[in-house]
Amino acid sequence: MTKTDLYKEQITKAINAFSQKKFSEAEEVCLKILSVNNNPDANHILGCIRMSEGKYDESISYINNSLSVNPDDIGTLISLGCALSSKKDYEQSIIIFKKIISLKNDISQVHFYLGESYRQVQNFDKALKSFKECLSLTPDHIGCQLMIGIIYEELKE
Repeated sequence: MTKTDLYKEQITKAINAFSQKKFSEAEEVCLKILSVNNNPDANHILGCIRMSEGKYDESISYINNSLSVNPDDIGTLISLGCALSSKKDYEQSIIIFKKIISLKNDISQVHFYLGESYRQVQNFDKALKSFKECLSLTPDHIGCQLMIGIIYEELKE
């Protein structure tokens, strides 16, 4: 078995553990991999674990390590945007969500996240535009419909 195959096998094990919310098991596998290789997947998984623990700075650090290897990885960029937003760094999350949209503009949830970041900085026009773009891609997105109503309420319209 090659080193690449071994890493893939270990990453699959970590992803499975993470998806089953066995975070300590996923973390153990990822830290073992990172002790010998700056693996972007291991960094991304650890970043997601830290985000779930509310350790946003650590989460962002791991995710940025992953992006140093694969700077345009959509999934990792989404995680970074979510970590920044969770940290309430909405200006930076807007930059990241806009970058994702420039790479791939048909992910409705990214438009939703961008809209919410714009709403948090009270840029309601851009928030509405983002939420409406989300709805154009996913017309039955209930959360998006709700957020549009909330913005109109905030604007007293």
